Amino acid sequence: MPRKKQIKIDAVKNFPNVFQIEKGEVCEHRGKWNQYFKNEGELVLELGCGHGQYVLSLSEIYPEKNFIGVDLKGSRIWSGAKRAIEAKADNATFIVSNIQYIENYFAEAEVDEIWVTFPDPFPKPCKANRRLISPFYLEIYKKILKPGGLVHFKTDNEKLFDYALEHIKPLFVHRDIHGVEEEAVSAKDPLLQIETFYEKKFKDLGQKIYYM
Repeated sequence: MPRKKQIKIDAVKNFPNVFQIEKGEVCEHRGKWNQYFKNEGELVLELGCGHGQYVLSLSEIYPEKNFIGVDLKGSRIWSGAKRAIEAKADNATFIVSNIQYIENYFAEAEVDEIWVTFPDPFPKPCKANRRLISPFYLEIYKKILKPGGLVHFKTDNEKLFDYALEHIKPLFVHRDIHGVEEEAVSAKDPLLQIETFYEKKFKDLGQKIYYM
């Protein structure tokens, strides 16, 4: 492993806004995240958050809400967590964990919204259950979401988007949020103007961005 990457992994373990527990353990804040944030604001997750662009941007747009980014790789979270500390973003924090274990971090009906942004498509059928919008994960989301809670999904992968439509009956579907044929959906919605590292990369290459 590159030394710079290992330094980030080691450093993030000591960040005050990053949580990482051993497999099988339950987070002390499970069911009590409002106590951690010291307010009764809505709780929003970004799953597979990478460098945490959505967590940080949403925390600025909605200071009254609380945001948590979850990603398996601490070297990615390091960037977002460091920026959150520097910005004194008290309503943004991070968890280093495999997403299949998020029930160890959140109690039933504790979460208001979930963002799944540009996840690995796992194109091979034998790995379909690893897709973050597969029925396996959707059942987990149902448990931690409040009644009426929302799941937002963005991707550049049309096949993954179509796969999601096989398992989800969405409230809204947009197949090109930055394109003229959709009348620039992103221009009308500040939430869709937020761009992750991968979204900007794909957009600059002229690829369509899908959202539901």
